[in-house]
Amino acid sequence: MQLKRYSIFSAILLVALGIFVYIHTDGVEQAIKIGGGEPVTLPLAVWAMLPALVLFLTSFSHIAFYSAAAYFGRSSLEKDLKTLKKLIINALLGQTSVLTLKHPQLAAIGRVLSDAQLKPLSNGENCGDSELDAILNVIASISKGETADFGSIKLAKDSPIWIALQLNKMKSDPKISEELLSASAEGSEVYFKALEVYATYGDKKRFLRSDAKINAKSVLNLLSRHKAPIQSLDFEQNEIIDLIGKANFNAKDFINLARIMKEQLAPDSLLALSAQLKNSFEAAQSSWLYINIELERQDETREILDSSASDEYLTFKSYFALKEAGLSPNLDSLIDRAL
Repeated sequence: MQLKRYSIFSAILLVALGIFVYIHTDGVEQAIKIGGGEPVTLPLAVWAMLPALVLFLTSFSHIAFYSAAAYFGRSSLEKDLKTLKKLIINALLGQTSVLTLKHPQLAAIGRVLSDAQLKPLSNGENCGDSELDAILNVIASISKGETADFGSIKLAKDSPIWIALQLNKMKSDPKISEELLSASAEGSEVYFKALEVYATYGDKKRFLRSDAKINAKSVLNLLSRHKAPIQSLDFEQNEIIDLIGKANFNAKDFINLARIMKEQLAPDSLLALSAQLKNSFEAAQSSWLYINIELERQDETREILDSSASDEYLTFKSYFALKEAGLSPNLDSLIDRAL
Protein backbone atom coordinates (compact mmCIF):
# COMPACT_ATOMS: atom_id res chain seq x y z
CA MET A 1 0.00 0.00 0.00
CA GLN A 2 2.82 2.43 0.78
CA LEU A 3 4.52 1.66 -2.55
CA LYS A 4 1.25 2.24 -4.37
CA ARG A 5 0.75 5.66 -2.78
CA TYR A 6 4.40 6.55 -3.34
CA SER A 7 4.13 5.62 -7.04
CA ILE A 8 0.93 7.65 -7.53
CA PHE A 9 2.31 10.77 -5.85
CA SER A 10 5.62 10.43 -7.73
CA ALA A 11 3.81 10.10 -11.07
CA ILE A 12 1.74 13.21 -10.30
CA LEU A 13 4.90 15.10 -9.36
CA LEU A 14 6.70 14.02 -12.57
CA VAL A 15 3.76 14.99 -14.77
CA ALA A 16 3.44 18.33 -12.95
CA LEU A 17 7.16 18.97 -13.43
CA GLY A 18 6.93 18.13 -17.14
CA ILE A 19 3.92 20.39 -17.65
CA PHE A 20 5.57 23.22 -15.73
CA VAL A 21 8.77 23.08 -17.81
CA TYR A 22 6.87 22.60 -21.06
CA ILE A 23 4.72 25.69 -20.44
CA HIS A 24 7.65 27.91 -19.48
CA THR A 25 9.85 26.79 -22.42
CA ASP A 26 7.08 26.90 -25.03
CA GLY A 27 7.83 23.30 -26.03
CA VAL A 28 11.42 24.03 -27.03
CA GLU A 29 13.36 20.95 -27.97
CA GLN A 30 16.95 20.17 -27.16
CA ALA A 31 19.33 17.77 -28.89
CA ILE A 32 21.71 15.95 -26.60
CA LYS A 33 24.35 13.48 -27.75
CA ILE A 34 24.47 10.40 -25.56
CA GLY A 35 27.66 8.38 -25.75
CA GLY A 36 29.04 8.02 -29.29
CA GLY A 37 25.68 7.77 -31.01
CA GLU A 38 23.50 10.24 -32.81
CA PRO A 39 22.12 13.21 -30.86
CA VAL A 40 18.72 12.62 -29.32
CA THR A 41 16.23 15.48 -29.70
CA LEU A 42 13.52 15.76 -27.06
CA PRO A 43 11.50 18.59 -25.53
CA LEU A 44 13.18 20.29 -22.57
CA ALA A 45 10.28 19.18 -20.44
CA VAL A 46 11.21 15.54 -21.08
CA TRP A 47 14.89 16.15 -20.40
CA ALA A 48 13.91 17.82 -17.12
CA MET A 49 11.80 14.86 -16.15
CA LEU A 50 14.51 12.23 -16.80
CA PRO A 51 16.64 12.87 -13.65
CA ALA A 52 13.49 12.89 -11.53
CA LEU A 53 12.40 9.63 -13.19
CA VAL A 54 15.78 8.00 -12.46
CA LEU A 55 15.55 9.19 -8.86
CA PHE A 56 12.02 7.77 -8.62
CA LEU A 57 13.03 4.36 -10.02
CA THR A 58 16.03 4.17 -7.69
CA SER A 59 14.05 5.11 -4.60
CA PHE A 60 11.19 2.83 -5.65
CA SER A 61 13.57 -0.14 -5.96
CA HIS A 62 15.10 0.68 -2.60
CA ILE A 63 11.74 0.91 -0.85
CA ALA A 64 10.41 -2.20 -2.64
CA PHE A 65 13.43 -4.24 -1.58
CA TYR A 66 13.22 -3.37 2.10
CA SER A 67 9.43 -3.64 2.11
CA ALA A 68 9.71 -7.15 0.68
CA ALA A 69 12.42 -8.03 3.23
CA ALA A 70 10.23 -6.72 6.06
CA TYR A 71 7.21 -8.63 4.73
CA PHE A 72 9.07 -11.93 4.52
CA GLY A 73 10.60 -11.25 7.94
CA ARG A 74 7.16 -10.71 9.46
CA SER A 75 5.81 -13.76 7.66
CA SER A 76 8.68 -15.90 8.94
CA LEU A 77 8.20 -14.56 12.47
CA GLU A 78 4.46 -15.30 12.35
CA LYS A 79 5.21 -18.87 11.24
CA ASP A 80 7.75 -19.19 14.07
CA LEU A 81 5.21 -17.93 16.60
CA LYS A 82 2.72 -20.55 15.41
CA THR A 83 5.45 -23.20 15.62
CA LEU A 84 6.40 -21.95 19.08
CA LYS A 85 2.80 -22.40 20.19
CA LYS A 86 2.82 -25.98 18.87
CA LEU A 87 6.08 -26.64 20.73
CA ILE A 88 4.54 -25.35 23.96
CA ILE A 89 1.46 -27.53 23.44
CA ASN A 90 3.62 -30.62 22.81
CA ALA A 91 5.73 -29.83 25.88
CA LEU A 92 2.56 -29.51 27.99
CA LEU A 93 1.33 -32.86 26.66
CA GLY A 94 4.72 -34.50 27.21
CA GLN A 95 5.21 -35.24 23.51
CA THR A 96 8.50 -34.83 21.68
CA SER A 97 8.57 -32.54 18.64
CA VAL A 98 10.56 -32.37 15.43
CA LEU A 99 9.61 -28.73 14.91
CA THR A 100 12.28 -26.02 14.64
CA LEU A 101 12.24 -22.23 14.85
CA LYS A 102 14.07 -20.37 12.08
CA HIS A 103 14.39 -16.95 13.68
CA PRO A 104 17.95 -16.63 15.08
CA GLN A 105 16.72 -15.26 18.40
CA LEU A 106 14.16 -18.07 18.79
CA ALA A 107 16.15 -21.04 17.49
CA ALA A 108 17.69 -21.88 20.89
CA ILE A 109 14.27 -21.73 22.58
CA GLY A 110 12.90 -24.11 19.93
CA ARG A 111 15.70 -26.63 20.51
CA VAL A 112 15.02 -26.65 24.26
CA LEU A 113 11.23 -26.93 23.92
CA SER A 114 11.44 -29.72 21.33
CA ASP A 115 12.83 -32.07 24.00
CA ALA A 116 11.19 -30.66 27.13
CA GLN A 117 8.12 -31.22 29.26
CA LEU A 118 6.14 -28.41 30.85
CA LYS A 119 4.05 -28.91 33.96
CA PRO A 120 1.55 -26.12 34.61
CA LEU A 121 1.05 -24.95 38.18
CA SER A 122 -2.21 -26.21 39.65
CA ASN A 123 -3.11 -22.71 40.81
CA GLY A 124 -1.99 -20.97 37.61
CA GLU A 125 -4.22 -18.46 35.89
CA ASN A 126 -5.36 -18.69 32.29
CA CYS A 127 -2.79 -17.39 29.85
CA GLY A 128 -5.27 -15.56 27.61
CA ASP A 129 -4.92 -17.82 24.55
CA SER A 130 -8.12 -19.82 24.02
CA GLU A 131 -6.37 -22.93 22.64
CA LEU A 132 -3.72 -23.04 25.36
CA ASP A 133 -6.29 -22.30 28.06
CA ALA A 134 -8.44 -25.21 26.87
CA ILE A 135 -5.47 -27.59 27.05
CA LEU A 136 -4.44 -26.30 30.48
CA ASN A 137 -7.97 -26.86 31.78
CA VAL A 138 -8.04 -30.42 30.43
CA ILE A 139 -4.63 -31.20 31.94
CA ALA A 140 -5.81 -29.80 35.29
CA SER A 141 -8.91 -32.02 35.24
CA ILE A 142 -6.82 -35.11 34.43
CA SER A 143 -4.43 -34.34 37.29
CA LYS A 144 -7.48 -34.40 39.60
CA GLY A 145 -8.29 -37.94 38.49
CA GLU A 146 -10.98 -36.97 36.00
CA THR A 147 -11.35 -37.93 32.35
CA ALA A 148 -11.41 -35.32 29.62
CA ASP A 149 -11.56 -34.95 25.87
CA PHE A 150 -8.71 -33.27 23.98
CA GLY A 151 -10.87 -32.86 20.90
CA SER A 152 -8.89 -32.92 17.66
CA ILE A 153 -5.50 -33.17 19.42
CA LYS A 154 -4.03 -36.66 19.10
CA LEU A 155 -1.96 -37.78 22.07
CA ALA A 156 1.03 -40.06 21.66
CA LYS A 157 0.59 -43.32 23.56
CA ASP A 158 3.83 -42.74 25.46
CA SER A 159 2.71 -39.28 26.57
CA PRO A 160 2.38 -39.00 30.37
CA ILE A 161 -0.90 -37.13 29.87
CA TRP A 162 -2.30 -39.97 27.74
CA ILE A 163 -1.13 -42.50 30.33
CA ALA A 164 -2.76 -40.54 33.16
CA LEU A 165 -5.97 -40.25 31.15
CA GLN A 166 -6.15 -44.02 30.59
CA LEU A 167 -5.46 -44.72 34.26
CA ASN A 168 -8.29 -42.37 35.20
CA LYS A 169 -10.62 -44.19 32.82
CA MET A 170 -9.72 -47.56 34.32
CA LYS A 171 -10.70 -46.36 37.79
CA SER A 172 -14.29 -45.89 36.67
CA ASP A 173 -14.34 -48.82 34.22
CA PRO A 174 -11.72 -51.55 34.89
CA LYS A 175 -12.79 -53.42 31.75
CA ILE A 176 -11.02 -50.73 29.69
CA SER A 177 -7.80 -52.49 30.72
CA GLU A 178 -8.47 -55.21 28.13
CA GLU A 179 -8.66 -52.62 25.36
CA LEU A 180 -5.48 -50.96 26.59
CA LEU A 181 -3.64 -54.28 26.70
CA SER A 182 -4.42 -54.75 23.02
CA ALA A 183 -3.62 -51.15 22.07
CA SER A 184 -0.42 -50.71 24.12
CA ALA A 185 3.04 -52.01 23.36
CA GLU A 186 3.98 -54.95 25.57
CA GLY A 187 6.33 -53.80 28.30
CA SER A 188 5.21 -50.16 28.20
CA GLU A 189 4.06 -48.32 31.32
CA VAL A 190 0.42 -48.31 30.19
CA TYR A 191 0.59 -52.02 29.37
CA PHE A 192 1.75 -52.95 32.87
CA LYS A 193 -0.75 -50.58 34.54
CA ALA A 194 -3.54 -52.11 32.48
CA LEU A 195 -2.25 -55.61 33.29
CA GLU A 196 -2.38 -54.84 37.00
CA VAL A 197 -6.05 -53.88 36.69
CA TYR A 198 -6.85 -56.82 34.42
CA ALA A 199 -5.32 -59.17 37.00
CA THR A 200 -8.07 -58.25 39.47
CA TYR A 201 -10.79 -59.83 37.32
CA GLY A 202 -9.33 -61.42 34.17
CA ASP A 203 -8.30 -64.90 33.09
CA LYS A 204 -5.05 -66.33 34.41
CA LYS A 205 -4.27 -67.89 31.02
CA ARG A 206 -2.93 -64.57 29.71
CA PHE A 207 -0.34 -64.59 32.51
CA LEU A 208 0.65 -68.22 32.12
CA ARG A 209 1.47 -67.93 28.41
CA SER A 210 5.14 -68.63 27.81
CA ASP A 211 5.59 -65.36 25.90
CA ALA A 212 3.60 -63.19 28.32
CA LYS A 213 5.30 -60.10 29.74
CA ILE A 214 4.16 -59.62 33.32
CA ASN A 215 5.28 -57.61 36.32
CA ALA A 216 5.27 -58.30 40.05
CA LYS A 217 2.28 -56.09 40.92
CA SER A 218 0.05 -57.79 38.35
CA VAL A 219 1.08 -61.24 39.62
CA LEU A 220 0.38 -60.22 43.21
CA ASN A 221 -3.05 -58.95 42.17
CA LEU A 222 -3.69 -62.19 40.32
CA LEU A 223 -2.54 -64.45 43.16
CA SER A 224 -4.62 -62.47 45.66
CA ARG A 225 -7.61 -64.14 43.97
CA HIS A 226 -6.34 -67.61 44.89
CA LYS A 227 -9.29 -69.23 46.67
CA ALA A 228 -10.76 -65.76 47.27
CA PRO A 229 -14.52 -65.42 47.87
CA ILE A 230 -14.92 -63.05 44.87
CA GLN A 231 -13.37 -63.50 41.39
CA SER A 232 -11.79 -66.68 42.74
CA LEU A 233 -9.00 -68.55 40.95
CA ASP A 234 -7.15 -71.75 41.79
CA PHE A 235 -3.40 -72.06 41.23
CA GLU A 236 -1.19 -75.09 41.27
CA GLN A 237 2.12 -74.67 43.05
CA ASN A 238 4.05 -75.00 39.80
CA GLU A 239 1.91 -72.23 38.28
CA ILE A 240 2.78 -69.90 41.14
CA ILE A 241 6.49 -70.70 40.73
CA ASP A 242 6.25 -70.06 37.00
CA LEU A 243 4.48 -66.71 37.44
CA ILE A 244 7.00 -65.51 40.01
CA GLY A 245 9.93 -66.48 37.82
CA LYS A 246 8.59 -64.51 34.85
CA ALA A 247 7.80 -61.44 37.00
CA ASN A 248 11.28 -61.27 38.59
CA PHE A 249 10.14 -60.87 42.19
CA ASN A 250 12.39 -59.01 44.62
CA ALA A 251 12.50 -59.47 48.42
CA LYS A 252 9.66 -57.00 49.01
CA ASP A 253 7.48 -58.77 46.43
CA PHE A 254 8.03 -62.10 48.18
CA ILE A 255 7.05 -60.57 51.53
CA ASN A 256 3.87 -59.15 49.96
CA LEU A 257 3.12 -62.56 48.47
CA ALA A 258 3.59 -64.17 51.87
CA ARG A 259 1.13 -61.69 53.39
CA ILE A 260 -1.41 -62.60 50.71
CA MET A 261 -0.94 -66.35 50.94
CA LYS A 262 -1.10 -66.54 54.75
CA GLU A 263 -4.74 -65.41 54.47
CA GLN A 264 -5.58 -67.99 51.81
CA LEU A 265 -3.75 -71.21 52.60
CA ALA A 266 -3.80 -73.66 55.46
CA PRO A 267 -0.57 -73.66 57.53
CA ASP A 268 0.76 -76.88 55.98
CA SER A 269 0.13 -75.68 52.42
CA LEU A 270 1.56 -72.24 53.22
CA LEU A 271 4.71 -73.75 54.69
CA ALA A 272 5.15 -76.10 51.72
CA LEU A 273 4.79 -73.26 49.21
CA SER A 274 7.18 -71.02 51.15
CA ALA A 275 9.77 -73.79 51.30
CA GLN A 276 9.51 -74.33 47.57
CA LEU A 277 9.92 -70.60 46.94
CA LYS A 278 12.93 -70.46 49.26
CA ASN A 279 14.58 -73.30 47.38
CA SER A 280 13.80 -71.77 43.98
CA PHE A 281 14.55 -68.08 44.53
CA GLU A 282 17.29 -66.48 46.59
CA ALA A 283 15.17 -63.34 47.14
CA ALA A 284 12.53 -65.46 48.92
CA GLN A 285 14.68 -66.16 52.00
CA SER A 286 13.15 -63.30 53.98
CA SER A 287 9.61 -64.41 53.17
CA TRP A 288 10.49 -67.91 54.45
CA LEU A 289 11.53 -66.38 57.76
CA TYR A 290 8.38 -64.24 57.79
CA ILE A 291 6.13 -67.28 57.35
CA ASN A 292 7.99 -69.22 60.04
CA ILE A 293 7.49 -66.37 62.49
CA GLU A 294 3.82 -66.02 61.55
CA LEU A 295 3.35 -69.76 62.12
CA GLU A 296 5.24 -69.44 65.43
CA ARG A 297 7.99 -71.84 64.39
CA GLN A 298 10.42 -70.21 66.78
CA ASP A 299 13.06 -72.95 66.83
CA GLU A 300 13.38 -73.09 63.06
CA THR A 301 13.55 -69.31 62.86
CA ARG A 302 16.19 -69.02 65.56
CA GLU A 303 18.30 -71.67 63.86
CA ILE A 304 18.32 -69.73 60.59
CA LEU A 305 19.10 -66.41 62.27
CA ASP A 306 21.86 -67.84 64.47
CA SER A 307 23.63 -69.43 61.49
CA SER A 308 23.39 -66.29 59.32
CA ALA A 309 26.02 -63.61 58.84
CA SER A 310 26.00 -60.62 61.19
CA ASP A 311 24.66 -58.28 58.48
CA GLU A 312 21.89 -60.64 57.29
CA TYR A 313 18.21 -60.57 58.27
CA LEU A 314 18.70 -57.52 60.49
CA THR A 315 14.97 -56.75 60.54
CA PHE A 316 14.11 -60.17 61.96
CA LYS A 317 16.97 -60.05 64.42
CA SER A 318 15.75 -56.62 65.56
CA TYR A 319 12.27 -58.05 65.97
CA PHE A 320 13.46 -60.76 68.37
CA ALA A 321 15.75 -58.35 70.19
CA LEU A 322 12.82 -56.01 70.87
CA LYS A 323 10.69 -58.92 72.06
CA GLU A 324 13.43 -60.06 74.44
CA ALA A 325 13.53 -56.49 75.76
CA GLY A 326 9.91 -56.81 76.82
CA LEU A 327 8.43 -54.82 73.93
CA SER A 328 5.69 -55.81 71.46
CA PRO A 329 7.09 -54.93 68.02
CA ASN A 330 4.99 -55.17 64.89
CA LEU A 331 6.84 -57.34 62.37
CA ASP A 332 5.01 -55.93 59.36
CA SER A 333 5.87 -52.37 60.37
CA LEU A 334 9.54 -53.25 60.82
CA ILE A 335 9.66 -54.95 57.42
CA ASP A 336 7.92 -52.02 55.67
CA ARG A 337 10.49 -49.61 57.08
CA ALA A 338 13.40 -51.81 56.05
CA LEU A 339 12.27 -52.63 52.50
